[in-house]
Amino acid sequence: MEIIHHFHNAQPIVVSNQAAVLTNVNFQVAVPCKLNQELLTDNLVKDDSQNIYFDTSQGLLLFSDAYFKGLNYFNKLVLFTQVKWGKVKNCHGTSFYSQQHQLLKKLPLTSNLQFIGQGEDIFQQTWLITSAGTWVNKCDIWLDGEPLITRTHNLCQEKTLIVNPCGTIACNHLGQNLQKISQATSLQIKAIKEDIFGNEYLQIAPDTFIPTTDCILHNYPSHLTPQQPHLLITENINQMFWGVQNGCEAAALLMGLHYQHKLETTDYQTFIDEMPLAPDYNPYHGFGGSPYENVTGRFEAIFPSALLNWGRKFTDLRDLTGAHESDLIAAIKRGNPVLTYVTTNFTQPDPDTYPWGKTYKNNHAVLLDGFSEDLFHVSDPIDGHYWLTKAAFMQAYKVRTWAIEIM
Repeated sequence: MEIIHHFHNAQPIVVSNQAAVLTNVNFQVAVPCKLNQELLTDNLVKDDSQNIYFDTSQGLLLFSDAYFKGLNYFNKLVLFTQVKWGKVKNCHGTSFYSQQHQLLKKLPLTSNLQFIGQGEDIFQQTWLITSAGTWVNKCDIWLDGEPLITRTHNLCQEKTLIVNPCGTIACNHLGQNLQKISQATSLQIKAIKEDIFGNEYLQIAPDTFIPTTDCILHNYPSHLTPQQPHLLITENINQMFWGVQNGCEAAALLMGLHYQHKLETTDYQTFIDEMPLAPDYNPYHGFGGSPYENVTGRFEAIFPSALLNWGRKFTDLRDLTGAHESDLIAAIKRGNPVLTYVTTNFTQPDPDTYPWGKTYKNNHAVLLDGFSEDLFHVSDPIDGHYWLTKAAFMQAYKVRTWAIEIM
């Protein structure tokens, strides 16, 4: 254990979690604590896993399971000259704390907040204070005026076409609107970028970006003209933003569930950690490995039979295996997005053989949520929202014709 803060006088703390336990330094004895029980602490200590504890005469108590009684955990308050707007940028959300570091409320990703000032905690970390006097860690917040579009996804020399009937709004890297671009405008793409919330943008000029959801991401035929689309407004879950290499099926399923107002308070991390794993690593029986890593000899995916069994715990699902293009369109017309198995970036299939049979190393799943005469719209767990030609979509989809309608 490493002492990271010493109090000159023992400080009273109050247990705020009924499940909190006291442990000795060897982590061998656990003693239940009562809610609102008061203890004294002399030090804050940290273990090798970076967990912080109150060091009390009775043992160690997790820092998150108690708060200071009477001590101002936050200090050096500096008020802003005007209110600042911000959003939660931590994919796991953030929390409000009282002046004594008592946990008050948790907030999900992209929650909007107003701040009147900032200060420091006893470790000299920066925190923001709201008009209600509650505190939020600055590390979890994006403030209006700070850089928004920060990461290059990949360089690109393709062109794109604006297909949204209302056109699109170009912005700079701060997220500030620049100008409106009308439908049917063709533009050269310099790079594909990502903002701090995991949303995808196309860079069309120095410090000028447009959201992918209003465009065709891939090259398009010269004869293509935009038409009035039929579009379901689904969210996008970026699996890479969450640090999940192989979680496309779970992301696509959860996006569909959220659209149908199911599991609305469940985030991607919680959802994927509940995904059934296949003991034999067969993706027809469950997820074939770990969504967080690649292991030689395993196939990190979950195929429709296992995904249907899991997903039906939360909503009605229709197995559309073998569905034609018209069947997919009919599902969207019914107001139901469709989880479809395709290939990564809609490239040519890359076959391989496993104990359960032939599959494709570039397996991928996206949520199909819109169409027009020539185009399909998808919410892609890797590349965000975008339009692509029906021909490009169907070429990748027809490799297996696996689809699940989320109702």
